Amino acid sequence: MKTFLKIIGALILLGAVLFGYIFYMGRSRGPEISEQATKFLSLASDFDAENAHDFFSDELKRAVSFEDFANDIDSYFYRLDFVSQEQTGFYFFIGMPESAPYNIFKLRRFYEYDGVVTYARGQEGTINAVFIREDGQWKILAFDISDPYPKY
Repeated sequence: MKTFLKIIGALILLGAVLFGYIFYMGRSRGPEISEQATKFLSLASDFDAENAHDFFSDELKRAVSFEDFANDIDSYFYRLDFVSQEQTGFYFFIGMPESAPYNIFKLRRFYEYDGVVTYARGQEGTINAVFIREDGQWKILAFDISDPYPKY
């Protein structure tokens, strides 16, 4: 019975340490991720497709070509007129890529970012983006930016 309680105690301690590490990593990376999100939105709002596309992860670049993204900037971002954004939430997690499931040596760090975006005319929207650590930098794996203008 004592051995069983020691094992349970060790597992609880390990879980607490792991939770603390994940929470610390999420909080400590917030300013860096927020800066990346702001730079990306500024470039996209300024129609700088080439530099904004550089913020994409390799996976997102394979899914969204430069040409498609450049067209999206012309048809979507021109309406946004981005001024600023502020982080409202985050979720940090570690996972395995689809290309190497079950390979613990290929673990990747993901950061899900939530923020409030302010546009030039005072409207507010939201940004939700998933960043991935790639070549020492946080890159965008997926993003969704709300459009403050009604669609007719």
